[in-house]
Amino acid sequence: MIFVGSPAENLTLRDIPSTHDFIFRALDTGPRKGDLAIVNVHRQSGEAEYWVGSPSQPSLVEDYALVALVRGLNQRNRCLILAGTTTIGTQAAVEFVCQQNSLEEMLPRLEVSDTGELKPFEAVLRVKVTRGVPVESGIVALRTGNRS
Repeated sequence: MIFVGSPAENLTLRDIPSTHDFIFRALDTGPRKGDLAIVNVHRQSGEAEYWVGSPSQPSLVEDYALVALVRGLNQRNRCLILAGTTTIGTQAAVEFVCQQNSLEEMLPRLEVSDTGELKPFEAVLRVKVTRGVPVESGIVALRTGNRS
């Protein structure tokens, strides 16, 4: 199953197993209070505590998105989550998994089971935006491996 959009917009994602390392949450303090961010639950050295796109006024120039392969309700099935902190970030996540050069960047960094299946993973993308269009995306954080 493929989910397009964050749990803030795609309410079904709130009811199923989801991501463990990077989660969507509205910021509750600071100058960006109320803005949707991707929170780094298990922060590693050199990584941000959270990622939030640039202010949308006058125009969005940077956004963040999540590409995650997680276990479904049935442990034999998987769910692919493609979600951004804005609609533009979500568009970038979808485009990222549909472009050969992006997959060539990501696939060697993922783990594969003995049967050749991709193991669950979560990747945060930084998205450059020009005139309301995502023009470049790259991985800024990645977690791989078996997760329940």
